[in-house]
Amino acid sequence: MKNLTNDTGYRLYQAIEDIDDDLILQAEDVKPENAKAKPLWQLTFSIWRRKWSFLAVCSVLLLAACLALPRIAFNTGITSLPLVNEVRLVSPQQHKSLEKEGVLALEKILRDSVRLPEKLNIVYFSAQVSRKGVIEDFDLVLYCYNKSGAFQGKYRFQYKYADKQMAFSSQDAAQSVMDAVATPYVYNENYDISHIFGQIGRIPLARQIALLKYDRYILYFGYDRTLLESQPIIDGSQDAVIPVLTPDDYQKSLGGKSNTAPALYFDLYDGNSLYSGTNRITYKLTPSNPATLLPLVRFTMKSDYRVDRNLIQLTRDYGRTWINVDLPEEDVRETMIFYRSDYFIPEDSYAISETPGGVVAVIYGEIPQLRLSLDDGTTWRTISFDLSHNPEQSIPGLFITNRIVGFTDDRNGYVALGSSWTMGTGEMKYAYFTQDGGETWIRKTLPLSGTSSTLTGMRFTDSDNGVLSLMNPHRIYYDLVPELFYTENGGDTWTPFELPEDAFHRKNIGEDYVECLSRVDSLTCENGIYTLVCGVGTNDSIRARFQSCCLAGPWVFIESYKAAVHTVG
Repeated sequence: MKNLTNDTGYRLYQAIEDIDDDLILQAEDVKPENAKAKPLWQLTFSIWRRKWSFLAVCSVLLLAACLALPRIAFNTGITSLPLVNEVRLVSPQQHKSLEKEGVLALEKILRDSVRLPEKLNIVYFSAQVSRKGVIEDFDLVLYCYNKSGAFQGKYRFQYKYADKQMAFSSQDAAQSVMDAVATPYVYNENYDISHIFGQIGRIPLARQIALLKYDRYILYFGYDRTLLESQPIIDGSQDAVIPVLTPDDYQKSLGGKSNTAPALYFDLYDGNSLYSGTNRITYKLTPSNPATLLPLVRFTMKSDYRVDRNLIQLTRDYGRTWINVDLPEEDVRETMIFYRSDYFIPEDSYAISETPGGVVAVIYGEIPQLRLSLDDGTTWRTISFDLSHNPEQSIPGLFITNRIVGFTDDRNGYVALGSSWTMGTGEMKYAYFTQDGGETWIRKTLPLSGTSSTLTGMRFTDSDNGVLSLMNPHRIYYDLVPELFYTENGGDTWTPFELPEDAFHRKNIGEDYVECLSRVDSLTCENGIYTLVCGVGTNDSIRARFQSCCLAGPWVFIESYKAAVHTVG
């Protein structure tokens, strides 16, 4: 016991040992010479009373030790993240400190409120700021790490300024959904809580806000934040004094221009224009170690897109390099208005080759057209499609909301277009195929055209073999899988096939599982084995993987898992 290195453990042992020695001495038949001998029953009762006192004291000390040990162990990185979900009042003194010192006081307030480990990274911070530059409501996400820098879990703090209330919750590493779809996190000094709050403290919020006329002011930091090349910023990355600029001077890039290299970006904006629009001031501040700034691998898929200021860009290498899609700003604006979004496009409406120098393609516009490059964006052409239809199959005037483009090589590609289904209007869908790099396109019929079975997905492994998914809105609450068809002749004919629903529709504790599927996400073929991945779409991360030696089946369920999905960045 006395070899314990933990001081609390040693003190607990010493206290128990001292109490036990005292009881033993009192229980011995040792007394002063003038003392009267006690009856045996009284001596026995005295011993038992003291013994019970000893046990009571031991119980209290052990209970105190149990309460103390989680803190001791957590601070030394021994245990995992303790789970909490509470709301507490912030003391008047803490509230006053936050008003006066801003984020420079925030870390101390958080640590006084919750037992936090030493190593913390900020991955998200969004705070409402008053016109006087006072931090009011905020939302903060922290990743925590043990002493070796390994990811332990995440904390989230949400502060309500008017109510003086701090809500906080935590998830350990096993519960953190985002962490399951990316490389395991490790501590990075650039995003340390003290460093980030220190950099925010350099921003002259009150003086800058005085020159702005926003409806509200939001201060934002996200470590996945990037900008396009040559956008206006205020560059304070060399610890220089941060200037205050008028909106006009800022737009003239008098504070500096951005580049695509990893950086620490902080935004002051109106709450609506973070990714597009002009109501924002972006600051580039000083990293702790520029060499270890994180690229966008974690929050960008290998093949991904982004939309910023009426420009669409595509990447094939996790965002390390981007290719500008050659579209006029008015076409991009029309497209985004049609999609009712500032920065999301349908996940199948673009394609980019896996290797440099190849295909780059995007479907755009209210009436869909294809913008296509076969040389990595050096030259472009626009392809329009015949959207006439058979009146017996569908009704004209429907918006083409389902848009799919894919290329299996530089010459063979496909486009599928379909409308949503509404009562009284039905639906329509089309497919087009090229074998000459987009010079000519052949229109082919898709199964169940003019019915209520709408287009959800289409994937090909080569010019001949592909899979199509349709979803019937009347059966969406009954079917666990979409209506699936395969072709072995380039879409000339389609044959239905089925997946083993009973195999994948299950839930085991601690296992990612699929409740239902709506679309085909990918189709590959290697060594004569087809691999089909299906999902739900709309950025749902759950996927199910199946394999078969032929498209007709039988298909075998392999696994369900969480996949990376597009996130704004």
